[in-house]
Amino acid sequence: MGAGLDGVTMSKFADQLELLGVYNNHTLLMRFARPDRSCVAVDYRLSATRVWSPRRFLDPRSHWSNTGAKVFCSIRSHSMPVALAWATKVTGVIEWAVSHFGGRVPKYVVDAAKLAVRQQLPTEGNAGEE
Repeated sequence: MGAGLDGVTMSKFADQLELLGVYNNHTLLMRFARPDRSCVAVDYRLSATRVWSPRRFLDPRSHWSNTGAKVFCSIRSHSMPVALAWATKVTGVIEWAVSHFGGRVPKYVVDAAKLAVRQQLPTEGNAGEE
């Protein structure tokens, strides 16, 4: 995997997130997102793009099996831009970032996760010290 997180490779970033107990977008959002409307993810699964939040229903009129997510059915190239535009309008999130776990989350969430990872990484001066 290539470097994409300011010098931290995606696999190393994933390994460090696992050490912090973050294994998917749900735990990423619960750990690093603010508890307001911007706690949201947009991802593509099984021919549909979903806009969802672990903290609230975004589309209360959606089918019960969608668990409050707004669903856009189409191929990814069509549904992802539409879903991101809808999510921006509803939540106010302007900057999106690719999540290691797939899809998009607010950029500030990825930035907060990167900061937490950096704080956990040993520097050359203290590597091996306890």
